[in-house]
Amino acid sequence: MIFQNPKKNTQSFLERLIGMSVEEKIHTIVPEKHIVVSRIQVAPPDKAFRLHNGGELRTISDLIKQLAHMSHEEWNEYANFGNNHFANWIEEVLLEPELAQNIRQAQDKDSMHTMLEDFIESR
Repeated sequence: MIFQNPKKNTQSFLERLIGMSVEEKIHTIVPEKHIVVSRIQVAPPDKAFRLHNGGELRTISDLIKQLAHMSHEEWNEYANFGNNHFANWIEEVLLEPELAQNIRQAQDKDSMHTMLEDFIESR
């Protein structure tokens, strides 16, 4: 029974966490918050990024596909010098703070697109 030796169970649990990525730790501790598919997270429906054109993003791959068809003007509505809504969503919902920080440096949609593709390929 799990409660027979709580100290041992806690220690065993903590030992399992050592060596896991932050993403794996969060998924282990709070599994109902995010679904992980091949290490690429899928936002729950209520946390999807909603585009002005009615599109919905739930993964980084979805964002890459949309960027390919998005005008530079539309991209500027979401990512400008004052705020990058894509980066905020990637950090807060998909729990990828390093990627979010990187794409905040993107000067245009093409450089952001390349950064995201490089991220996916590195996985």
